[in-house]
Amino acid sequence: MTDASELLGAMQFADGLFPAGGFATSNGLEQLSGGRRIPASQLDTFFAREIEGRFGPFERVIAVLAHRAVADPTSLIQLDARVERMTWASAQREASAQAGRGILTAAVKLGLPGAAETMARVRAGRLRPHQPVALGAVLAMAGISEQTAQLVAGHRFLAGLANAAIRLGLTGAIGAQQAVTRHRDDLACWAGKTVPGDALPTSFSPFADIAMMRHRRSDTRLFAT
Repeated sequence: MTDASELLGAMQFADGLFPAGGFATSNGLEQLSGGRRIPASQLDTFFAREIEGRFGPFERVIAVLAHRAVADPTSLIQLDARVERMTWASAQREASAQAGRGILTAAVKLGLPGAAETMARVRAGRLRPHQPVALGAVLAMAGISEQTAQLVAGHRFLAGLANAAIRLGLTGAIGAQQAVTRHRDDLACWAGKTVPGDALPTSFSPFADIAMMRHRRSDTRLFAT
């Protein structure tokens, strides 16, 4: 694949039009905001905490390992099971699995190599698959390099937070773009870190985790998490 072709592919998968499930989740932001407009500084802090505590050491690592394991069904299934065990909030588990299935369904429709076989394992109950697992695997199927896959995953993560903030009325479109710009270097820094083959994904995002657990009991919800 040429550099230009890979770039166009990365743009396709990073675009909000690609059905990756981010539109339905706020990562606890809806519960934490309580329906009130919060200062931009607090929103920035939330974004930074989620990148540092969840995306960088967890979702990015999972996506990279899934990218490498795309041709090894047993490893991919084991990785997916690990995500299931490490995702505390039940609402987040369900949203992640739904998003992952959407990503894989799109991959099947696009005719990506290995997508149909992977979906067969989902239908057989061997794989859910969770969002970062599906995204990493599908990016590999599409011929997107591991390094670029990390950037795609990072952009989708950050854009998802920004989109949630806009829909909740916490910021406007320009404010969201400013936040994305401020944290873009954070994503690039994480993408520059090597993921060892025996890497152990870790996550520390207690405020968001607790918020998502409480969110499931809310009477009115705009987002699943």
